[in-house]
Amino acid sequence: MHGDLPALVAALRRVHEQDGYPSVWPEDPLAFVQGGAPLAAWVGVVGGVPAGQVLLCRAPGEGGGLEVKRLFVAPEARGQRLAEQLMRAAQAEGTRRRGVLTLQVQEKNRAAQRLYARLGWVPSGEGVAAWTDPDGSHPRVLVFTWSSPGGPA
Repeated sequence: MHGDLPALVAALRRVHEQDGYPSVWPEDPLAFVQGGAPLAAWVGVVGGVPAGQVLLCRAPGEGGGLEVKRLFVAPEARGQRLAEQLMRAAQAEGTRRRGVLTLQVQEKNRAAQRLYARLGWVPSGEGVAAWTDPDGSHPRVLVFTWSSPGGPA
């Protein structure tokens, strides 16, 4: 993944400019893309160029849950089911770990919510994001959960 980082940061910039994700451009976009210390990471490539990613991290708190983070696909690479492929990779790792996966999505991001529902994720809560929008407010988020087959319920 390290060799893919400059291309992923460039793709994230295009996502930010078109879709407003992340809501506020990070001070250190490289660190944002790396996501701290993920348990696993996948890079989607289109035409030999890194065009998207997803990370699997430990969920905050106790309980050993897993959290999907930093899913994005460059605008020019959309329509090729790359986000679906990335999410399926994260779900396969969740199955391997026999875990329950969660993710947060902004309430207004209907396209992502449709993708998650199609892939078997279910809404499991809502709240206010820890991050801020450009105006300083904290957006509303929905929490989705996916349980691996044979994993904890």
